[in-house]
Amino acid sequence: GFNPNTGEVCAESETLPDGFEHWIVKFNTKRDGDCAGELEYRYYKAALAAGVDMSPSRLLETAAGRFFATKRFERTDNGGRLHLASAAGLLHANFRIPGDEYEIIFKLTDALTHDYSAKKELFRRSALNVFAHNMDDHLKNSGFLMDANGVWTLAPFYDFTYAEGPNGWHTLSIAGEGANPGEDDLLRLAVRVNLSVKDAKEVIEKYHGLTQIEDQFRVMKSELNTRPFYVRTPQHIDAHMLICMIALIIIRIIQQRIINSVLVKNDANIWSTGLSGHRIQVALNKWKVDKLPGDLYRFFDVDDPDLKLILDAFGIKIYPKLYRRAELKS
Repeated sequence: GFNPNTGEVCAESETLPDGFEHWIVKFNTKRDGDCAGELEYRYYKAALAAGVDMSPSRLLETAAGRFFATKRFERTDNGGRLHLASAAGLLHANFRIPGDEYEIIFKLTDALTHDYSAKKELFRRSALNVFAHNMDDHLKNSGFLMDANGVWTLAPFYDFTYAEGPNGWHTLSIAGEGANPGEDDLLRLAVRVNLSVKDAKEVIEKYHGLTQIEDQFRVMKSELNTRPFYVRTPQHIDAHMLICMIALIIIRIIQQRIINSVLVKNDANIWSTGLSGHRIQVALNKWKVDKLPGDLYRFFDVDDPDLKLILDAFGIKIYPKLYRRAELKS
């Protein structure tokens, strides 16, 4: 039990002391690392900003670390229980085997709730999983609640955090795409499940303004390789994190310059971050200089569209010619 007013915690039981509620505390595993609780809490805040229904949650500060805690939505204030069933349980499906489609959950939602708003809520979650890199989106992570009158509703969203999927794929495919689903796949999914394309585009457009939130986590954990650590001493760990933070700041500066450039102000295909951190990293890694005899230099891949976008945002012009060192310095 957890008392949200005092922050006190007590052992779980059917009846709790006054002021206490039924909550779940998720302890970090070695695989998740010490930051798992804070990461999930930040994802929770991003989901709330996106308008997704989630149970009240907290980040608990303890002497042993910081842990994510969330209120149990299948328990009532008077200690009663609501019937909770996951999509995997209702469909008798093995959620550990990837390859199913999001479309299955939409059909199940239609059959149980007959509620269009529930289907739109489910689309918000599907899109959020795609944009926020939550690939552990299996059938057990979607649930339904039934009240005493036998009325089914979609349970609040849960287990939402950064997560890799099997072999780098989403556990559930989006309109047949599991490796790298995007906006077009989400729109195809909307058509398949009879969701208004207008409603689907409104959801996606709102998330475009939230990509800066999820991109920070994804860049820090994947592209910049903040985890796992391959150094031991506190000084080396601090230095490693400092380098990663400097790299993240550089990415943010590049994104801001692209956003402010005239080139993308009317370009609907580029999101609010200008370019994702991954695309910036790939573009810059391609940009190589070959040193030739006679103190001459030649640039490669200057025609790459992402690299050209970055260079144009900073007013850098690279012409297809050989450069001397003095020209590079100027």
